[in-house]
Amino acid sequence: MPGRHEYTNLNPQRNMTSQNISSALTAEQLAAILDKLDEVQASLSFLISLSNEDRKRLFKAGASRAGSIPIAHQIATGFPDIFPGTFQKAEMDKDVLLMAPLQTIRAELAAMTSAVDDTLLKLSSECMSHVLETYKYAKAAQNGVPGIKPLVEQLAVYFERSSRPIQGDNPNPAS
Repeated sequence: MPGRHEYTNLNPQRNMTSQNISSALTAEQLAAILDKLDEVQASLSFLISLSNEDRKRLFKAGASRAGSIPIAHQIATGFPDIFPGTFQKAEMDKDVLLMAPLQTIRAELAAMTSAVDDTLLKLSSECMSHVLETYKYAKAAQNGVPGIKPLVEQLAVYFERSSRPIQGDNPNPAS
């Protein structure tokens, strides 16, 4: 089910690869957002956290078995007489009916998380552009401005060339 919100293009007038984010979030805005997230989490008080070991042990309805859930529910609903009294039909109903809303919530959260990740990536790129410009000017001014040289030296550490290739660099472009 597609999400109600379109996080992939929040501001269609902006081409995010060429324009800066140029925004701010006040402490009050952040607190309000975190409060709303707390409200959402409180509304989903039944959510759990599984260990890796727990995840391995569960019998999962992956993509190949997900279709079995509504069929089994249809059987349990349409033919209740085939089940022993110990069969927990009410629990099955609750579990099956909870799947769709949780999948919708997950899709919304995934879309928002993707937008936050993209925004953070773009912001980190913008910050690195500022760092490069700052480093260039600070390096040029380091001998004439008292107190700046130790900071330039600290910044220089991040621009030292390594003797080993950076992962992804191909030292032999012809190969």
